[in-house]
Formats: sequence, C-alpha cells, structure tokens
Amino acid sequence: MKKIGLALLIGAMMLAIGCGSDEPTNVPGNDSSVQVDTELDNTQNQQADMGNQDGAGQDEQNANQSNPEINQDQQSDAQGNQDGQNDNKDTSQSTPTFSYGDLENVEFSFSSGAGGWRTYLYIEYDGRFYGQYSDSEMGSVGEGYPNGSYYVCDFEGKFKEPVKVNDYTYSLEIAEIRTEKPSGTQEIMDEILYIYSDPYGIDGADKVLLYLPGTPVDKLPEDYLLWARTAIMDAKTLPFYGIYNEVEMNGFVSYTN
Repeated sequence: MKKIGLALLIGAMMLAIGCGSDEPTNVPGNDSSVQVDTELDNTQNQQADMGNQDGAGQDEQNANQSNPEINQDQQSDAQGNQDGQNDNKDTSQSTPTFSYGDLENVEFSFSSGAGGWRTYLYIEYDGRFYGQYSDSEMGSVGEGYPNGSYYVCDFEGKFKEPVKVNDYTYSLEIAEIRTEKPSGTQEIMDEILYIYSDPYGIDGADKVLLYLPGTPVDKLPEDYLLWARTAIMDAKTLPFYGIYNEVEMNGFVSYTN
C-alpha cells in the first residue's frame, strides 16, 4: 500500500511540473511569429513581382530576337516613308508652275506703240510658236511699186521645255526657228515692194525670258519696262505674260483673245 501511494504521489508531481512548463504558442500580445510570417510573405511577393517583370522583359526580348525580319521590315517601311516624303518635297520644288498650255489664246505683241510696225507671236501647248513681223512705209515708192514698201517676216519655230529661273521667271530656249522667205530678199507684188526681214523682237537671241502675271514690277528689268510700261500703267505687279529678249533688249506684252 505504501508503494502504491508513493507511486501515485510521484506521478501527480510530474504531471503538475509538465503542465506548468507548456506555454501556449498563440498568446494574445505575443505577435512575433505573425510579424515574421508577414515579412516573409512581403518578401516573397516582391520577388514574385520582380520575376514577372524580368519574365515579361525577357519575353519581349525573345520575341524581338525571334522576329528579326519583322523588325527589319518595320525599319525599312519607316525609311521608305521618309524617303517618299523627301522625294515629294524635291519633286514639288523642281516641278514648274508654268506650262505652255497656260498660253492658250494668248497673243504676244512687240511694238513701239507708235508707227505701223509690230511683231505678234503665238505659243502653242507643245512649245511650238509662230508669228509675223510687219512694217509699212507707204511713202517709200519707186519704179514698179507706187503703192509703197512693206517689210515682212513670217516665222515659226519651237521652244525647248521651260526652265524655272525664279518664282516669276522662266527661261525659254529657242530650239529652232525659220522664216518663210530668206531675210534680205524682196519682190514686187500688186505695185508694193515686199522686203523680207528677220523676226524682229526675238531675232539675235538663243533664248528669251518669260515673266508670269503677278511679277512685281520693281523686279523687272528697266529695258523691258521701256516697252511695257504703257500697258502696265500704275500696276504694282505685271497683269499679263511678258517676254523679254535680253540680247536685243526687246519686250513683248500680251493680250488674251
């Protein structure tokens, strides 16, 4: 009986000691384990985000590397667009704003405004031209031509393509010109002496200058204005097309038929 009682006493003491040493893990106010868990979760989330970003960048890089032809095509397209814009720009700068077709129904006239002489000139859509110079001297008579003398030159030719000099001026090179009768020859018809001459106004030149309507008058050569001033009057800009023979300093004005 003593042995049994002693055993029970020892067991009870050990049980009491064991229960006192156990400390609960989730005691209110003791949150150290919660903080550790939270910091661990935050770190893992940041690492996951960085991994996603690295993965996305790597995927984009891999996509670009795996499609070099697409990137090259895109660069080629961009370069092509730029070249096209440059071409359009160059073309717009070099394309003339004038063509011979603009001169349809336009008559050019060269005269002093006094006396009976004048030269008229027509230019066709393809640059071909024709005209006539004439001057009459009814008092210049002689045997066989009591009705006077008549100077005349019927001519035709062709201009080359117009070359732009500036915003208001084009250069027209004469590709060819010929007269109906040789200059210096003469004959009597109907008691009038016909004296065949040069195409006065454009003779002596291998090219002429064409001035567009709207040309500032103060930009025109004074030698041209000597012939055209009466037609211009007080205008500040040229109200018609003008032709100027720089070599002979002769100026044509124009009228629309």
